[in-house]
Amino acid sequence: MAWLTNNMSDNLLGNARPKSYAKCRDDSWWYGVFMAWWNEGAAGKPMYKSVGSLYDDLTDYYNGQMTADTLYQQWVTDPPDVTLIDAGARRAFQEAYTAGDGVDAAVGRLWEVTAAQMEMVYGVFYDDVGRVKEVLRREGVERAIEEAFPGL
Repeated sequence: MAWLTNNMSDNLLGNARPKSYAKCRDDSWWYGVFMAWWNEGAAGKPMYKSVGSLYDDLTDYYNGQMTADTLYQQWVTDPPDVTLIDAGARRAFQEAYTAGDGVDAAVGRLWEVTAAQMEMVYGVFYDDVGRVKEVLRREGVERAIEEAFPGL
């Protein structure tokens, strides 16, 4: 729980966890908690990082901030750890890019599988935060009992 700051733990119990990664990205407070977990709590899971990086790059592509050329360079020519990146979708993108035809459809497929994979990674975060919330609730109950019944 080193990734959890005091400010986060103070506010954790009063905030319901978003049910999906997409909803988490739309909530600045929860996205901050997710990023803290991502950078510290998920540090032992480096393959998650590549899925998140591809998700961000594809988001940039769809927002017009990245080209197919850059996607190809980063995810085909010189990719980071692609352990969790769908090999079939990556290969289809490579083939479409090389042929110069069907790139948008191939990027769309890569987006679909990457978004699904980020939702699976988010599930790990969701469960981790659930465990943290249980610990915080338990500690709060124990503290309340001690305050109500000193010396018990």
